[in-house]
Amino acid sequence: MQNEQYSYGNFTGQDLSARPAAEFDGEIMGSCFSQPQTFSRGDPLRDVFPAEMTGTFVRCNLDNCRIPPRASVQGGCNRRLARQNDLEMWLVDENGNPTEPTNPQGFDQHGLSKLPGNIPGTRRTRRRIEELEEVVVARELRDAAQAEFVRIQKLHGV
Repeated sequence: MQNEQYSYGNFTGQDLSARPAAEFDGEIMGSCFSQPQTFSRGDPLRDVFPAEMTGTFVRCNLDNCRIPPRASVQGGCNRRLARQNDLEMWLVDENGNPTEPTNPQGFDQHGLSKLPGNIPGTRRTRRRIEELEEVVVARELRDAAQAEFVRIQKLHGV
């Protein structure tokens, strides 16, 4: 049974942990629940769902979300991500230590090291931040457009 309330929606950055667990019954299809990627250390996963929920996430973006023990995931993504001092997004382990960049092709293209040990000890300069912010904004616009496309496809039964 498809969960209509939480399927095909954008719940990015929302904390839904205080909602009744029964709201998450059934299959939650194609939604984005990803949580912000910060500079903080430690495990980036956040408790954003009711601990007692039993639903199934199908092809959802669950990046930086802790999955309740009785819930299940089919497809989609559930990665630990954190922005590092090089201002790039990296996959991190449960302690928040970077393991690999999320965009290795971009690192290759720009001649950047993919070794976590080569991440600068301090954040990049403001000028570099401004240059990269343009890239981040473009990616966010692309992702928002893609989410809207998926929503429209769902409305039209495609």
